[in-house]
Amino acid sequence: MSTLDWCCCRASHYSVRNFWMESISQENIRSSNHSSPLCSRAMAALLIGRSERSLQRWMQQGELVAQGFDRSGRIQLDLDKVLSLAGAVSPCAAEMIETIVLADSGDPVALNDLGMMLLFDQRLKPRPSSAAALFQAAAAKHFPDAMHWLFYCFLNGIGVAKDNATALRWLSQAASFGHQIAKAQLSIYESYDANISVAVHSA
Repeated sequence: MSTLDWCCCRASHYSVRNFWMESISQENIRSSNHSSPLCSRAMAALLIGRSERSLQRWMQQGELVAQGFDRSGRIQLDLDKVLSLAGAVSPCAAEMIETIVLADSGDPVALNDLGMMLLFDQRLKPRPSSAAALFQAAAAKHFPDAMHWLFYCFLNGIGVAKDNATALRWLSQAASFGHQIAKAQLSIYESYDANISVAVHSA
């Protein structure tokens, strides 16, 4: 990509972002002095299981109200309201709120924990695709537990299309980062099929 193309792409990105910010009326942006926990629109979309475009429409209609912006310029939403729309059991435990806030900040452990919550925690509606996205985000930060969960997701088609080859690649990657269970599982797979060893090590 040329420098000119890159600049055009960035300009387009900022134009879309500015249009989105301007499309929210000022009466729908409250003071940032908000006592309740907040989350980004992207996190809200994962918790609710809807696209960010849908959330944008809800904000324009007043269903969701922006509470200001964080330091990165991301619009902040009332987490209690988001969890209500997500169908979470109320009131939500403090440790769940803390996990969501930390995950929203990019903490890999919290991203992984929230992914597990969206699969197994009965206080939240199951969101397999959101869980897989959170595992992907944590794995991108080299968190081996998340890599192992991606093995599980791709192996069983949970939140993603079932793909044994991709599952084995994630298992191999988790093992390479020292995940002990992944190491043991990979050894078992390889002992049954020598072709698996060739596949995962050549990927």
